[in-house]
Amino acid sequence: MKSVVTVTDDDGRTLEIRHVDDAGQHELAESGDTFAQVMLGVSEGMKGRFEEAAKWFRAAAEAGDPEGAFRYAYMCGAGDGVPLDKAEAVAWYTKAAQKGHSGAAMNLAFLYTEGEGVPVDLEEAARWTLFAAEKGNRVAQSTAGGLYCMGRGVPVDFEKARAWYLKAAVRGDSQALRGLGVMSLRGDGATQDDVEGLKYFILAAARDQELVGPKDQLADSLDEKDVLEARRRAEEWERSHELKSDEGGSKL
Repeated sequence: MKSVVTVTDDDGRTLEIRHVDDAGQHELAESGDTFAQVMLGVSEGMKGRFEEAAKWFRAAAEAGDPEGAFRYAYMCGAGDGVPLDKAEAVAWYTKAAQKGHSGAAMNLAFLYTEGEGVPVDLEEAARWTLFAAEKGNRVAQSTAGGLYCMGRGVPVDFEKARAWYLKAAVRGDSQALRGLGVMSLRGDGATQDDVEGLKYFILAAARDQELVGPKDQLADSLDEKDVLEARRRAEEWERSHELKSDEGGSKL
């Protein structure tokens, strides 16, 4: 038995989700249906049968399915169901990324940054991060902001850093909001502004409890009127951008 629904993922893509019973899933997978192979791999993995999961992910990957390649690459990198092989993970992440899979591109960027399975190459890491960011990956957009701030694999460019941080921030990314706060506090590419910095930290802390401490420390260092102004600006930003929490809600 089969039913079909559609959902939208974090990159704004519309995906088709098919629900089939176990027998139907196996039948479709055996016939070469890559979607069914990936779903069967997910099901086997959830049951702890990692070798079976890897088998189905690899089958989909070899048929050219980017999601299958992404998931098989992850198993190679983790050593789940297959021998641990970072170089093999790089190869399959590359295949998935070349077909537009932003998650694969981000994992590839991490491997190039850390030198796992490949030599450290910050320019290549930045290239894949920006590729994922252009695809609409929120985490990649936030990461791109940091790369341009620090000049990691790309020239320092505060205008581009702010632009990428803003793209992620309006989607509720706490690290992007923090990044905008740090830029305001340091005066990166603009006039130094403690109040503006606190505004962004207030917004970030509303979405990430780990940022509450830094936000409070910053607030304690400012005059009460500046803190009140920062809160007013944060509330105004919240209303105008309709920000969402990384965890589903926000609370200033």
